[in-house]
Amino acid sequence: MRKSTKVVIGFAVAGFVLPIPLLAFKSNAMLLFYLCPPSIVAWAFAIDGPRWLPDSGVLWLIMCATNAILYATLASAIALIYRLIRPDTRSGSLRLR
Repeated sequence: MRKSTKVVIGFAVAGFVLPIPLLAFKSNAMLLFYLCPPSIVAWAFAIDGPRWLPDSGVLWLIMCATNAILYATLASAIALIYRLIRPDTRSGSLRLR
């Protein structure tokens, strides 16, 4: 497996796991918004008052999966940009690939 693929998978796993500990600390909502932007969905469902949906495991699973996709997309974009602009070290020149 290529190094960039491992980095993308690592970012996806971090994006999936990151909202889970933040569930325990519901008082720190701003940190949750910065690290897990899909958590705004929970507020959209909680506008009319507390219901079963904002505390639902299905909603949090969807938010974790969406956050994992977001993190993996950012990591793959960074890996692609790095692959395009890194110098070719094998030929001894600084020619771009």
